[in-house]
Amino acid sequence: MIEKATGETKNTATKASTYLRAWTNHPVGYPRLSERISFKPETGIYRRFDGLNARHLLYLQAELCMIEKDLHYLEQQDNEGTAGKRSEYATDYQCMLEEPHGEQSEQLVLIGRMHEKLNQYSE
Repeated sequence: MIEKATGETKNTATKASTYLRAWTNHPVGYPRLSERISFKPETGIYRRFDGLNARHLLYLQAELCMIEKDLHYLEQQDNEGTAGKRSEYATDYQCMLEEPHGEQSEQLVLIGRMHEKLNQYSE
């Protein structure tokens, strides 16, 4: 009687059972576990690695602090310098980019590293 009400027959129940157990046909280990999770997502348990993520952020902060210190030192030197247009770097980025003979390269390399680290930190 219940089978008629739900529209299930013995054949339909067997097919559904076979479909739900299809993950058992995969090799033991990651393949089988991932297939099982795909059929029943609530069985997936994942670590968040909070400790490692916190450590990663702390290392990025330390690297950014070192870059900040080095950049500040170069900016002070530029501000006090008389060679070329280095004293204008703090107010004219284009001037820094156009400086001949690669004199600005150390500061631009540091600015590039700063951009990379900040992008990583902000992710």
